[in-house]
Amino acid sequence: MAIGDVVRVRPGERLPLDGTVLSGESAINQAPITGESLPVDKGPGDEVFAGTINQGGALEIQVTAPASLSTLARIIQAVEEAQASRAPIQRFVDRFAARYTPAVFVVALAVALLAPPLLGFTPLQAIYKALVLLVIACPCALVIATPVTVVSGLATAARRGIIIKGGLYIEEARKIKVLALDKTGTITLGQPKLVAFSPQQEAADAGVLKQLGQQPGGALRPSGVAGDGRRP
Repeated sequence: MAIGDVVRVRPGERLPLDGTVLSGESAINQAPITGESLPVDKGPGDEVFAGTINQGGALEIQVTAPASLSTLARIIQAVEEAQASRAPIQRFVDRFAARYTPAVFVVALAVALLAPPLLGFTPLQAIYKALVLLVIACPCALVIATPVTVVSGLATAARRGIIIKGGLYIEEARKIKVLALDKTGTITLGQPKLVAFSPQQEAADAGVLKQLGQQPGGALRPSGVAGDGRRP
């Protein structure tokens, strides 16, 4: 699909590419891209993003970016670059292994060659002990475990909607003392829901509950809201 093509997106469908609304009005769930849990109203001239969900009416959208340059593609690229980048602990382990591994190999070779004349071992015993030393002292587990742990952390965070730019930031997270959040939906659903009500005039509970969606003038006064705290 090329830039300038017009795409028709029906209610409930996911937008395939970034674009601009040509006609139609709808509420778009942009949580996959922006993290904002409440749908955003879109109309002619508004920008929309690939990967978001059309929740209302049908929209005609003019494509403004190819799939490889869409907002969703750039997020995926950022995650891949973060996984490919090396954290400081990974660089330290690489430098350590570059010196430690040859040293272990030299010691194991010395055991195999010098143990028979110095300690009275048979050649087979000396070779066996050298191999045991090489297997136990080799830092393979350390070298493998460090990058696997970092990549696993980045991938798990990405699956939960958290984009981390690299292993460096995972390491630095240990220094966090205070965490401040300024977006609705970050730690709550962000979907207001009436959990209690107080009728201002006598009415049967069943009748009140039936009219909650309409809220006729002054008949109901919500006394509690769940979610992000905003009143309906």
